[in-house]
Amino acid sequence: MFMSGENERTERRGWRIVFVAFALLLAILYDVFFWKAEPTVGFLIFIALYVAVFLVLIQCIKQFRRVWPLLLLVPALVMGVDVLLYNNDLVYYWVPWFVVILLFLFSALITLRNPNRYRLFLSKVNVLTGSDLPLLTKIIDVCLDLFVWKGASRNSRVAKVCIGILISLPLIFLFGFLFAKADIIFADVVRNFFDVQLDASLLWRIFRTALLAFLLSSVFYALIDKGNTLGEKKERVVKIDAIIGGTILGLVNALFLIFVVIQFAYLFGGAEFVLEGGITFADYARKGFFELAWVIGFAALLLLFFYRSAASHGAGAVLKVLKLLLIVQVGVIAASAAQRMNLYQEAYGFTVLRLYVEWFIYFVMIVLAFVAVSMLAKWPFRVFFHGTLIFAVAALAAVSSVNVDRMIARENVERYVAGGKELDMAYLLKLSVDAIPALLPLSKDENQVNLSDEQIWSLDAIVRKGKVALE
Repeated sequence: MFMSGENERTERRGWRIVFVAFALLLAILYDVFFWKAEPTVGFLIFIALYVAVFLVLIQCIKQFRRVWPLLLLVPALVMGVDVLLYNNDLVYYWVPWFVVILLFLFSALITLRNPNRYRLFLSKVNVLTGSDLPLLTKIIDVCLDLFVWKGASRNSRVAKVCIGILISLPLIFLFGFLFAKADIIFADVVRNFFDVQLDASLLWRIFRTALLAFLLSSVFYALIDKGNTLGEKKERVVKIDAIIGGTILGLVNALFLIFVVIQFAYLFGGAEFVLEGGITFADYARKGFFELAWVIGFAALLLLFFYRSAASHGAGAVLKVLKLLLIVQVGVIAASAAQRMNLYQEAYGFTVLRLYVEWFIYFVMIVLAFVAVSMLAKWPFRVFFHGTLIFAVAALAAVSSVNVDRMIARENVERYVAGGKELDMAYLLKLSVDAIPALLPLSKDENQVNLSDEQIWSLDAIVRKGKVALE
């Protein structure tokens, strides 16, 4: 890979220190542009900078192992753009973390060694599973490269002293700061000695930047280390006895069938059936909805357990039929749950949570269909698992690209304006500035008849504030 002997070790160390410098640059940029700051176009530039520099560095040290992990950058960039465009809670609080996870996966997989050409299983990638946890095993190497230059090893006395000094620095800063706050004379002595103004925010800023730089450095060390090698997957899949499995699936299918028969009247009867039966929308749609969601989740896990066993050990025709029957019935129950949510939203309005739950049900229905196709095609479980992961990432990118706050506001305002239905102004006013354009019809006098003076004042204030923010 490099030269030989001492020159090889020196060059390896030189490149590792380059990665440390890169980590420090990232930490400084994060502190300057993103610490407690609103997301701007800098977030997208930060992603592009990281990817470009990382690719150049791994190419220089011949660690560019495969091309397909570059595909992970597509959803990462899509989500990065979403952070700039939208302000809803999902995008503001969670999407940046999803981007970080995708970038980490991209970095781990593109540098992953596979000399034995094993099949890829994420559970056998060391830096993902923690068997070679970067924060614990590589931080010492970072310290050795930075503070010890010759004849160093993790167990040498010099190395241990340097590590002790490094660990003690944040403690010295902490206790020194507290002593300075507790005693003005001590503070004057320290201030005169260093000839700087002690400032809590400055100390905290330096500490967090240094800590982040060390953490990133240790991750980079793990990625370019020989330990970042794909391990062999030894399958230990439980074999389900045909009689036991048939009994379990038969009884579960029987229970599901009884429930599905009852649900068909509700599913196709809709709102009129509910009202004729003397059951309110709230009782029908809200009560039991989350229980159905749990049923769908547990049934999906049961199906995956049987599918994985069959993919490894095979299964008879009876078990396959029972599994397919259960998939169909779970699909009907999922459709029933989605119908419940639709009825509830039509009667009482739309919220972000209700919309996300509805979309999640549709996601589960697609996954169930994929399970059925995989079983009929006799695909290995890993093909199904990786395919589902890809679909999940794509679905998450698609959901984050929806201006959900504006959609919710528009649907609720249209219900109010067109049909005179009740409007939950308290909820709408809690949405982000993305919802402002959809709230503008409420500024018309004819649409404010049923609004209180307080709601009108709050609406006007938020519209004015939103217009300024959007400008």
